This record gives sequence, C-alpha cells and structure tokens, in this order.
Amino acid sequence: EGRRAFGRAACAVGMAAALSQGALVGPSVAAARLSQDEKNTVSLFEKATPSVVFITNLTNRRDIFTLDLKEIPQGAGSGFVWDDEGHIVTNFHVIKGASDVQVTFQDQVVKQGRVVGFDEDRDIAVLQVGDDITDEDEDEGGSGGGGPSSAAVSPVSTSKPSSSSELASDRAKANREEKKESPFTIQPLPRGTSEDLVVGQRVYAIGNPFGLDHTLTAGIVSGLGREISSGNTGRPIYDVIQTDAAINPGNSGGPLLDSDGNVIGINTAIYSSTGTSSGVGFAIPIDPIEMFVDQLLKFGRITQPILGITFAPDQLVDELGIEGILVLKCVDGGPAWK
Repeated sequence: EGRRAFGRAACAVGMAAALSQGALVGPSVAAARLSQDEKNTVSLFEKATPSVVFITNLTNRRDIFTLDLKEIPQGAGSGFVWDDEGHIVTNFHVIKGASDVQVTFQDQVVKQGRVVGFDEDRDIAVLQVGDDITDEDEDEGGSGGGGPSSAAVSPVSTSKPSSSSELASDRAKANREEKKESPFTIQPLPRGTSEDLVVGQRVYAIGNPFGLDHTLTAGIVSGLGREISSGNTGRPIYDVIQTDAAINPGNSGGPLLDSDGNVIGINTAIYSSTGTSSGVGFAIPIDPIEMFVDQLLKFGRITQPILGITFAPDQLVDELGIEGILVLKCVDGGPAWK
C-alpha cells in the first residue's frame, strides 16, 4: 500500500513538472514549428493591423412609434490610415448616403469620421477622424451599425449592417470599461507601387468581412489591367488588379498588401453569383489612388482635365466625309483657345 501511495505521488509530481516545463517552453516550441514564410505572414499582419479600420455607415431614421429621429446602421466596410494627420481612405460606396460615419480601430477606440472628399466614378473617399464616440453619443444616436448583385462585378460593402455594427459597438464599450486612459496615436500604412506588379506574386487582404474585424486572407495577383464598372455611376475603372485572395462583404475599402506589407491597392469588388468570394476579386491600384487622394485633400473632389471645345457628333462627321474631329467652338481662354 505504501508503494502504491509513493508511486501515485511520484506520478503526480512528474506530471506537474512536465506541465510546468511545457508552459515555459510552449510558445518557443510553437514558434519553432512555423516556417519562415508563416513567420513573415504573421509579422506582416501584426504590423499592418493597427492601421486598418472598421467603418460603420449610419443614417437617420424616424421611429414609427415615438417619432424620434435616431441614427441606425445601414452598412459597413473597411479602410486604412493614410497619413499622420488622421486621414482614412476607403471606397465611396462604403460611406454612400451616410448621415454619420464611425471609425473603429484595432484597440476598439471609436472615432467620428468626417468626409473630406469623394469621387463616385472612381469609388474612392477620404475621411478625417475626429473626436471619440462616447457612451452618451451612442445612446443618443441609437444602436449604431450592401451587398453584391448576382453574377456581376459588384462593390463589396458589408454583411448584415446591424449585427456588424452592434458587435463593434459592444467591443468598444467593453474596451473602454477595461482599459486605462492612454494617448491615441495612429499609424499610417506604408504605400508601395502598382506599376511593377506581376501575375503570380503573393498578396494579402486585410478587412472586416461580415463584421469579423481584422481578418487576413492571402492569395496571388491573378490578373492585371482589368476593367470594371463603378457600382455608383456605372463608369469604367481601368487597370484594376485581379486577385484570388478571399474578398467578402465588409472587405471593401481595405488594403491589398504585397509581401513587404506595402499597400498596392484598395479592395473594391468581386465577381460572384452568391455575393460572397468566388476567387475573383478586384482592387483599385495604389498609383492612381495617390493622385486622387492628393486632389481630394486639396479640393474635396477630383478635378477633370478639359480641352474647352465643342465638337460635332460622329454621325455628322461621317456624313460630311471628314476624318478626325470637327471642332465647332472653343471656350474663350480655355486650353484649346491658347
């Protein structure tokens, strides 16, 4: 009996020692099991995540019973920090029709978003983050919180708006109750270039699909020079990047990154008959976006180049047998006038 008791005690001590040893070396063992490629992906995600935001589109609705005007969610999407001044870049269709915009960061700090400028044709918008959203603001504004069409290239905006926004609101409230006051800082994402992209190179998409904040998906550049139609105006968007990285409702406005963690595009649309990822996603390249954002920050809109001429319709030119363009009038002082 004494031997049995001694054996049980020794076994218990051995197990405790083994568990203690495992607890001490567990993380290093787990890290050792990661390949170098996996470690690079983990590092990329950890560095980029603080710069990716969750955007909630709010609109005013009147309560049918009390007739009170309340702010309710009508959509959501993603965005990323552009510069140190608090500018956020996203897709226009993410904030379209909003009476108010809320921007939620990784640490669940929620900021008011003011629209600085946008362009419907190119589906791009710039926000400026402002004051924190307080509990009182959320109580006054209500509970706080579209989707692709079938078999078409469609903008990717959000999943069910109310559930995604409520999750963000709940996370923000819980975080404010737990954490101590600390200075708020923003971290812009480094920008790369889309000029030298090649088909087959690895890319990563970070966003908030279906309200699941800061989700990472990986894929490759599947094609270049694609053309899609703006979901807002139907006008063409040229030189779009095609990728098989999973892009779903809620990913719109989020960054497409290269393997160095640099932004090379904005995730914008998918080709799908179900409204979810089918392996064919589209991102607007970063090179023209840089020019568009500069203009939006300066003028609040994108200035269009003009010649300042009025020309005859093609049918009239053909009837007259003229080759080229038949100029009818020049605007006084315009570019063509000079």
